[in-house]
Amino acid sequence: MGLFMSIEPCDDFPCGGYLSCTPPVPFIYNLILLDSCDCEITRIAIKKHWMHPALERTEIEADGFCGTLFKPPGERRKGPFPAVIDISGTGGGLHEHKGSMLASEGFVVLCVAFFQYKNLVKKLSDVEIEYFEINAVVSINGPHVQNSFINIKEYGELLPQPRTDPKLGYFINGLMVSSPVLRHIELDESVEIPWRRIPASTSFRLVASIDDLVAPSVFCCRYVSQRLIEGGHNFEACWSASREMQGLG
Repeated sequence: MGLFMSIEPCDDFPCGGYLSCTPPVPFIYNLILLDSCDCEITRIAIKKHWMHPALERTEIEADGFCGTLFKPPGERRKGPFPAVIDISGTGGGLHEHKGSMLASEGFVVLCVAFFQYKNLVKKLSDVEIEYFEINAVVSINGPHVQNSFINIKEYGELLPQPRTDPKLGYFINGLMVSSPVLRHIELDESVEIPWRRIPASTSFRLVASIDDLVAPSVFCCRYVSQRLIEGGHNFEACWSASREMQGLG
C-alpha cells in the first residue's frame, strides 16, 4: 500500500524493502495515466519531501551510540520544544523519515539506531538494553519479542520473552508474516509492561493503521488501550482501519 491503490514497486526497491530515508532525501512518485489499452497518455512526477529545508539535522556517533538529532527550523523558534525519541524497529538500521517529518512540525526528535548500523552490533540478540540509557531510561521491555532469535539482553542475559507459536508465522514472497504469531502471544508478569508503575499524570495518544501482516497494529492498539484503562490513565486512541476514535478523559 502506498500513495495510490494501484502503486507498483520500483526496479531499485525490492518488494517489502525500506525507502531510502537516511538521510531523508525526497522520494519521487511517477504518476502515469494509461488508456484502456494500457498505453501511456501522460505522466507527472510527484516529489515527497520528508523534511523542511531549514531543518537542523545532526548525526551523532559517540561512546558507542549512533543516531540523528532533528531540531525545528527557524531562528526565532528557540523553544522549548516537545521532544520525541524515535527508535527504529527490529529490521535494524536507522530510518529518519518519521523523525524529520515530526521535527518539521515543531518537535525535537532523536532518531536512535541500535543494531545493523555503522559500527553497532549486527544481530538484535546482541543488543544490551543499557544502550538505551539516553539521559532518561527508555523502556522497551514488553510484548515485542516473536521468538528466541529476536531478543534483547540486560547485563549480558537475555530478557524474559513471552510464549509464542512460531508455526503460526509464514512467508509471502520471502517476507515473514508474523501478525498471527503476535495475535496469539501469551504474556505473564515477567514479560508484561508494568502499566500501573506509569504515573497517572502521563497521557497517551495511540495511533494505529491497517494490519500489514507483520505487526497487527490495531490489535496491539486495542490491547494497550485496555491496559491503560485498567491503570486509570488518560489516553486517546485512533485506529484508521475502522476510522474509530476512542478517548478517556
